Amino acid sequence: MADFFISYAKESRGSAEWLAGALSGRGYSVWWDTSLVAGRSFRDAILRELDDARAVIVIWTPYSVSSNWVIAEADRALSMGKLIPVMADGVQTRSIPMPFGVLHTVDFTNIGAIEQASAVGNAYMQIWRIINEKMAKVLEERGQSLADLSQVEQQRIRELVVKGLREEGVKF
Repeated sequence: MADFFISYAKESRGSAEWLAGALSGRGYSVWWDTSLVAGRSFRDAILRELDDARAVIVIWTPYSVSSNWVIAEADRALSMGKLIPVMADGVQTRSIPMPFGVLHTVDFTNIGAIEQASAVGNAYMQIWRIINEKMAKVLEERGQSLADLSQVEQQRIRELVVKGLREEGVKF
């Protein structure tokens, strides 16, 4: 399971490559489509990796805002509560497809490389801190701890926590 799945348009491969390198250099595991194996169904591999990743970074560029794949990946990540949208050079908020344009988006347009990796890392940590705090409360109410649960049970509770947080108005 990767910490981050990176979604991007092929025309913006350089941004994805840089971001993957910056995050890997900070100790995070990253999956992006360079890991696809020739001859295998890329759709299945992408869905599996997106579902398994702890967070999904979508890089909004002039190309990705009109990419059906990127929009579908963003939609799936949003529904799972693990979307981290990033706005790159050449994109304005109003260009980002709905409903993603109304979400808080990490702005990479005017900051340097180190600050960009740090900003994504901080957003990731904030999301998981909120989810884990709520998850601990749910488990405490049940008289359980995280160690008592299988990976599948942990994921199910996280999904319920994310659903509850959305109902409370928390935006990811």
